[in-house]
Amino acid sequence: MNSFSFCLAALAALLLASCVLGKDDFNSGLVISEVSRKIDLSTQLAKVSTSLTLENGGDSAVGHFHLAIEPALVDKLAFVGAMAKTPDDEDSSLTLKQVEIEAHRETKFFRADLGFRLKPGDSVELTVDEVFVHAMTPFPTKITQSEKQFVLFSSNHYYYTPYTVKKQSATVSLATSSVESHSKLKPTSQSDNDISYGPYSDVEAFQISPMRVHFENNTPFLSVLNMARTIEVSHWGNVAVEETFHMKHVGAELQGPFSRYDYQRTPAPASIKSFKSVLPASASDVYYRDEIGNISTSNLWSQEDSVELELRPRFPLFGGWQTRFYMGYNVPSYEYLYNLGSKYVLKMRVIDHIYDEFVVDNLALRIILPEGCTDIQLKAPYEMKEGKRELHLTYLDTIGRPVVVVHKSNLVEQHIQDFELHYTFNKVLLLQEPLLVVGAFYLLFMLVVIYMRLDFAISKVRLQNLLV
Repeated sequence: MNSFSFCLAALAALLLASCVLGKDDFNSGLVISEVSRKIDLSTQLAKVSTSLTLENGGDSAVGHFHLAIEPALVDKLAFVGAMAKTPDDEDSSLTLKQVEIEAHRETKFFRADLGFRLKPGDSVELTVDEVFVHAMTPFPTKITQSEKQFVLFSSNHYYYTPYTVKKQSATVSLATSSVESHSKLKPTSQSDNDISYGPYSDVEAFQISPMRVHFENNTPFLSVLNMARTIEVSHWGNVAVEETFHMKHVGAELQGPFSRYDYQRTPAPASIKSFKSVLPASASDVYYRDEIGNISTSNLWSQEDSVELELRPRFPLFGGWQTRFYMGYNVPSYEYLYNLGSKYVLKMRVIDHIYDEFVVDNLALRIILPEGCTDIQLKAPYEMKEGKRELHLTYLDTIGRPVVVVHKSNLVEQHIQDFELHYTFNKVLLLQEPLLVVGAFYLLFMLVVIYMRLDFAISKVRLQNLLV
């Protein structure tokens, strides 16, 4: 092998090594000087807000760092976001991208781009927000109607990170001050609803010390197992929205019979009687029905910037109980549909506020566009799985209306963001339905005229000829 071929082989090996690492291997010069975690367990969601100071102790400037999700909660992650204090002392949202690290394939990592170069010796203040769903499990798993609900939460005393942490602490905020037990990694203290861990010094990367808290939490553990949201766009000035829900109380299951009499006297602490949805301010013709029909116990209030709908199921929801219903409303298209010539953009929310601290396990979003739309492109605010395009046939359609289908799992309040759907529509096609109606009536009138002009009676002369 000559020297030129050897150089090419060495260069290829170097590029291959870079691809294997994905250029996302950890920068050994980065060190976290201080970490302060706040773990909020006051609702059915586990919200973790982490404030940290990242130092560049290396010899070269860096423009990114890595976030690691601890193994105990990796499959329960619903949302993660990061903010950085820029050199101009302004908060800047960071772009996160999930990556794989060759040496830690079992761990979920996100690469966060700072947006600027962090020079050697400099530091930056960061804030990382994480939301986990179904992270608290009922214990005991079954309770009677009047019993309170206790849950277990498992995590890590230390901040799970690929970097060395010089100093760190954590505070766990609970729903009540009633704590059955909790892990104790000294120093540890409890004050009312808060449990404080730390400070801990000089913790190496990827350190795990199991944290366990067993406490009372009677907040609604209501989960939307499946949700179907359909948005039907009309170029005649209206956008119709309909949502179908399959909800379940995922807390401790009800043990024994249900007594309506006892419930009227002393409402069960862990039951769900009603919840409130927030709709757009321009929502009209709101309906709320289940398999039986309209639920008259619901209430609707029009606010300045929203419409509040109180949803009250026909029966209170206890652990393990389920309910199914659907609701819908109309909004004017001029608030959500924009166009320039034949180019249109639909900008709407992926999901509305269903109830406080909601959890949607599976969402199927269907967007029905007018017949004749082409060049359809969806711009989602976050990663979503786009399904196979469909056709929807309704009145006066010929080939069917195009339907965009997308799916998303583990949605929480942070996912209330706008999507953009770009498409092309020839305005001449607006005349299609009126012309079809006119043509149908014209054909009907012509048939009536022909029928009235023809004489189907048998005359006497013709009858005699027939008889002869």
